[in-house]
Amino acid sequence: MKRRVLILFLSAVLLSGCAGGGRLDSYYNFSGRVYEKGTTHPISGILVKVQPGELVVTTGPTGGYMVEYARGSQVVTPLSAGWIYEPRSHVVDRERHDLDFFATRSARTPVYEDENFEMLFVGCEPASPELSVSGVLVFEIINRTSLTLSLYRPVFALDGVSLNTAVFMEDAAPGSLSRVRLAVFGSLHTMTPTRITGSVDVVDRDSTGDILAQVRFIDVPVIRD
Repeated sequence: MKRRVLILFLSAVLLSGCAGGGRLDSYYNFSGRVYEKGTTHPISGILVKVQPGELVVTTGPTGGYMVEYARGSQVVTPLSAGWIYEPRSHVVDRERHDLDFFATRSARTPVYEDENFEMLFVGCEPASPELSVSGVLVFEIINRTSLTLSLYRPVFALDGVSLNTAVFMEDAAPGSLSRVRLAVFGSLHTMTPTRITGSVDVVDRDSTGDILAQVRFIDVPVIRD
């Protein structure tokens, strides 16, 4: 009788362990950070993709990201334009928290410059998870003025193919180098363009809307590292 009770007790323990630990057994966590190479400076806003699947996460203020994923072998790859990453990706099949990447700034393509304002094309990247757009063009704006600059009425083409509806998502802060993104709501037919054409009006965000600069450029070759 005691033997039978003991067997029943052990069976109940095993069953309860399976029922309560199913998710823990099926998922695991992994994490890492993105730093500028040769420094301890973290890089925020970097998109990191996990494959197989379409999961994309974004690094936070400390350059970190964390993922909970179904068990199996995953490939973790940073995607954001403007950087060359080492290593290019990590393969992970168990819980790990050392999946770091070290990034070097890649070449920028100058497309416009005057005494107050400079615009450089960084590249294309997929949209971050919270955006319902097909992709993003990334620029750097060197703002030499004491004004906050906004960009309006953008018209762009990549390799001679015009983009559909697009809108700039950020302003350029006074006296700074700012990273600004152009959200593309139509089809983004290439992520690695060789030529870029553009037109955009630059205005003082806090003024009556006077145009400070009219940026125009045609078929500028995109610089590759």
